[in-house]
Amino acid sequence: MASLPRVRAVVLGAVLLLALVELGLSCALLQATAGLETVSLTHTILALAAAAFTILVVVPLLVLAGVRPGGPASSLAAELPLLGLCAVLWLAAGGATAHALGDTDLWAYGYTPYCARAFVAVARGAFPAICAQTRALAAFAFVIGVLLVGYLAMRVALAVRRKQPVWTTSVGGRADRAKAQGGGPGPALAQA
Repeated sequence: MASLPRVRAVVLGAVLLLALVELGLSCALLQATAGLETVSLTHTILALAAAAFTILVVVPLLVLAGVRPGGPASSLAAELPLLGLCAVLWLAAGGATAHALGDTDLWAYGYTPYCARAFVAVARGAFPAICAQTRALAAFAFVIGVLLVGYLAMRVALAVRRKQPVWTTSVGGRADRAKAQGGGPGPALAQA
């Protein structure tokens, strides 16, 4: 499949771009709510950690794939645990942020959820912007999580369908290029 390296580059590039957006949103939200004592920001810190971890994982995967196509960095054994952990972190961040947006347990303890419609309608200052940033944080976290889960499901399905060793199947390896050119395994693989 000749387009698999392009699909990988597009998906990981989009994930990297959205992770940078999430990093900026998380930092802006933490800065905007620095003086507020009644606002719990564990969801924002989780999104910040997920963004930092995703950037630390995706950049080397993309760079190593460019330096050495078909190398171990693009194998399923390397991508599945790393990108799987990123997907879990993003889905957890999206869930925690969505829970914070609609947390009705706070009403019982005398706190107003900081994005409740009744509260935002009378709020002045930064609260409407904080609520919009929190909603964007949840949306981008879910989009990144779904992108990663979809990409990993596609990689596993294609690796199993090819009837090759599943864990060592890489994107854009030498065998894939030789098959695309219409030849056999190529001189380097035939001698091995």
